[in-house]
Amino acid sequence: MKWFIRLLFVLVVFGWLAAQLNFINADAVFHSPSVGRGDFTDEGLNTFQLRNFINHGELNFNSGDDLIKTPLYNLLLFLPLKFIGNTFTVARISYLLLVLLLALVCTRYTNQKFGLLFFLIPMLHEVVFQYSHMVMAEMSASICVAAFIILIHSAVLRLDFNLSRFILASTLPLVTFILKIQFAYTLLLIPFYAVVIYLSKVWIDFVWMKIGLMISVLIAGILLFIFSWYLPLKNVFTTQLHDQSFSFTINSYTINTIAFNIKWLWQTGNSKIYIIAFVLCVLVGCWLIKNSDVLYRHRFLLALFWCALESHKLMMSYLPHRYMISVWFAMGFLISIVLLELFTVYPYRFFQYPFAAVAFIISISQLSNIFWQWKHQAYNIENINKQMSNLQLKNETVVGVWATIEAWNSGAMVYPLWNHQQIKNPIQKLHADYIISEFDEGDSDGAFIKNNIDLKQQFDLVNDFSIGNYQLQV
Repeated sequence: MKWFIRLLFVLVVFGWLAAQLNFINADAVFHSPSVGRGDFTDEGLNTFQLRNFINHGELNFNSGDDLIKTPLYNLLLFLPLKFIGNTFTVARISYLLLVLLLALVCTRYTNQKFGLLFFLIPMLHEVVFQYSHMVMAEMSASICVAAFIILIHSAVLRLDFNLSRFILASTLPLVTFILKIQFAYTLLLIPFYAVVIYLSKVWIDFVWMKIGLMISVLIAGILLFIFSWYLPLKNVFTTQLHDQSFSFTINSYTINTIAFNIKWLWQTGNSKIYIIAFVLCVLVGCWLIKNSDVLYRHRFLLALFWCALESHKLMMSYLPHRYMISVWFAMGFLISIVLLELFTVYPYRFFQYPFAAVAFIISISQLSNIFWQWKHQAYNIENINKQMSNLQLKNETVVGVWATIEAWNSGAMVYPLWNHQQIKNPIQKLHADYIISEFDEGDSDGAFIKNNIDLKQQFDLVNDFSIGNYQLQV
């Protein structure tokens, strides 16, 4: 039976990878309407400073807020973009392989049944699936949290306690945070688990040493970030993050916001099955605690606390797909943990078949979403990049939010532009040779027209494109 599970796991992993490669140059596509243009533009925005450095040797922290918010993410992309090719396709393949590697690390330190559940449930959710190859930090950060949950309890509970393994596992929430600083809330997993360890001390030796080590790693990591990144770039942080618009608020409308978001998520694709399975697994998972071993208790409690941390996003009035990656992933991760325990504690056919059917139904519902995405693929980003490359822009400067993604393969210097940057005479200031803008300048909040620049009247129209619901002019 073990060889069959192992074979099935290998086939599922290769099937997942093959499906990903089929989308590698495609635009993002989802059942639900896209909230904002980030599904199309953020891959470019997240990496344009790194790409400017590789192409032109310019490391300009003040040109945007993405590099200061995603230092480790950009560092991981540096080597493939520098030495293989600074192209959209290379970036996507490199990021996909990073996500796959992290996912395999998660499954390496558990059993093949969990590996199957891991790839068939959280990794197949339509949002998680799409963002596994899209060049944004969210998926790598989410899997690092899952890896922490898998590795830390193994490091704590093993009889042959390994100090280096324990310290390495303890750094994963810090890695998540440095991948993208908006994941700072995941650092709370360490003090939470310290409490779990303390309450479990009847089973665990050296309880105070382990708690002390985890907290020490957390404090050391935060101090390292402050002194090596935040303080040297304090002025950049202050300038770039000052005009950020955050949609997280607690007021009289919060209840309505939560209700609206739950209703919207309920209607997304085949999410009904996924959400119902999650709620049932939370209830069943709590019931299983009574008769399960400490290994399951630790894993389930950490996963449940992670889901609780992610729930704050339901209070956001602006909730695009990318904000929900870690939410859907955490939910699927908890489902996998509970289903694995049901197979483990009740290894009789009477229980195995119903719960295998649950996993099968979730997977089929998600595969139908991915099949729908495959049928509705579009390649606007790739096609526009080809047309922009024909303009010979290697020594030119292209300005605009969309320029960061649509001029990726051209080798041009690219800068985004928003009105809140308050750049007077932005075309002269940024030495713009080309501009990519939406016709109504919605992408920049009217950064040109508010500077008395009429793009249609003062400049030549080189080309126009459409992507999603957006009409662009070059």
